[in-house]
Amino acid sequence: ALPISRHPYPVAATEPAQITRVPRPSAEKALTIQSLKQSAQTPVETYSVELVCQTLEHACRLRASAFYIEPEKELLRTRIRTSRGLREEIQPTYPGFNCEALYRLSGTADMSPNLSLKAFKLTIRLDEDLFQLQCFPLTTAQGFNQISVKIQPQLQSPPILDCLQIPPLLLHQLRDTLQASRGLVLINGEDDYNVRRLYFSALQDLNTPARKIVSLEEISPLALPRITHVTLPRATQSVRNVFNYTQKLAPDVLGVEHSTDDLHLTALLHAAGNDQLQIVTTRERSTLDCVRKLSRSEVAPGALGSKLRAILSVHVLPEVCAQCKVVHHPSDQQHAWMKQYFPGFDPSQGHFAQGEGCDACAQSGYGKSRAIYEWTQVTPDMAAALSSNDFESFMTSMTLHEDFEPVSVKAFTLARKGLIPLESLQHLC
Repeated sequence: ALPISRHPYPVAATEPAQITRVPRPSAEKALTIQSLKQSAQTPVETYSVELVCQTLEHACRLRASAFYIEPEKELLRTRIRTSRGLREEIQPTYPGFNCEALYRLSGTADMSPNLSLKAFKLTIRLDEDLFQLQCFPLTTAQGFNQISVKIQPQLQSPPILDCLQIPPLLLHQLRDTLQASRGLVLINGEDDYNVRRLYFSALQDLNTPARKIVSLEEISPLALPRITHVTLPRATQSVRNVFNYTQKLAPDVLGVEHSTDDLHLTALLHAAGNDQLQIVTTRERSTLDCVRKLSRSEVAPGALGSKLRAILSVHVLPEVCAQCKVVHHPSDQQHAWMKQYFPGFDPSQGHFAQGEGCDACAQSGYGKSRAIYEWTQVTPDMAAALSSNDFESFMTSMTLHEDFEPVSVKAFTLARKGLIPLESLQHLC
């Protein structure tokens, strides 16, 4: 069995790699919203911690990447950064704001007046999920305390495909493709956490003593037994060299997590063997965008057409909060949008819903997140189109395939049943 290893690419491709371990947040040491609130010692701290907790819950339900709390002279501004932009709320009055209570919880010993110069980290458990917060306090020239918080969802344990809300038929198709043990499978999606979780779940599903698996990663969030984890370099020449180096390990499965550009895919297909399974993640908005990216890359059409087996895209949308769910009547603008993207649909047949906002959902109106999957199995017609560099024919064959159902159609079906808000669906089309 291979050791659990985390090593950068060595200076010379023939040198042995050094085994190192990267610490990750511990679930046992994670704080909860209740423990955060209990840390306050003054009325201002109590207000500040409750504001941070409420904003954090709202941001996590929106799968936001960051939030900002910016007090000013006569108002307090709260902003949440999501994949669709910034959501801003303004409070006209507030009793004051500081983050000293959160700073104490981080275990940082320095409580000097230069608090604004010290960034700190917290690990928070929210429901069943674990998040690492990178907090950056700042004192403005006017003396107001502000804070910027980056949110990083954390993988807690080796994930399992059966726990990812994948429909049974799609799960069966995915496993059949992976077990074929050859060719290229792309895992695509905008949400880093869910793409990463799907990627490691696929590797874990293949993780048996009989298989040698190498995973190339820019960030290593999780160590899996029997899998060799290698850190991807950033330099162009080093990327090509590291793929050649990993091929000398002769893995049965080669994965590339977080492929930031076509260079990784180009180098992978150049170095990969024909009897090897490759799993690569991309961060495109949709399957069609993923295919368009391939068309602009330096990947040889013949190599892509002969190797690509399937594309699995995952999209994450918030559900309507069950506690404050009310009937939603679409606006004239939404009626026009539905008529454009879903012709033939009678809006009177839909049972749309939205959340009014309550304590259970941190006044957001959203419940838990729901993953929606879009599966594309490459057929001989699609492979021939790829080999001919005819991506228009590829996309036409894909959309006309009997098993293909666009994620927008799946999401719209859920919206018609009142399970997800209509507004969160519109950015998919």
